[in-house]
Amino acid sequence: IVGGDTVKSDRIVINVALTGEVQKRQLILRNGAGVGDQIFVTGPLGRSLQSGRHLTFTPRIAESQFLVKYFHPTAMIDLSDWLASDLGHVLEQSGVGARIYENDLPLNPRVTVQQALTDGEDFELLFTLPKKAALRLVKVKTKGFHFIWIGEIGTKKTGLVMKSKGGKEVAVRQKGFRHF
Repeated sequence: IVGGDTVKSDRIVINVALTGEVQKRQLILRNGAGVGDQIFVTGPLGRSLQSGRHLTFTPRIAESQFLVKYFHPTAMIDLSDWLASDLGHVLEQSGVGARIYENDLPLNPRVTVQQALTDGEDFELLFTLPKKAALRLVKVKTKGFHFIWIGEIGTKKTGLVMKSKGGKEVAVRQKGFRHF
């Protein structure tokens, strides 16, 4: 059984899973985010299923290899469920909280902020970097890669909050897609 690849369905589903190896020094887990780390995503979010983008996405392998080689993120996860849910996994496993900024969320066309937070199958990466590395990243010209800053890691007490366009902080529900 591999991750979320086992699901309940009324129809027959054929699933293919690939396995591989990674050198320990290149392994980035979900549990390394620390207070003060900056949060980034690799592209726009929301309405992937409705638009069909989930069938034509480009895996962010080159971006992840670039990040690991030059910046070594403290935590990383693919956004296959909800942004709020997958970020919640990083927060839970790292024992921290986060503040994201509504103004900085990259949205696909005709997408609401709520859809960006709660739609799945975006297949972008979410990663965290210490502040110094984040400042270096935003200054680097990257080979067509998109690294978009969306917030920062706070204490566990913070929970997951979003600072709205009006400046109000709103708690974000971290519940995501349930496979069963």
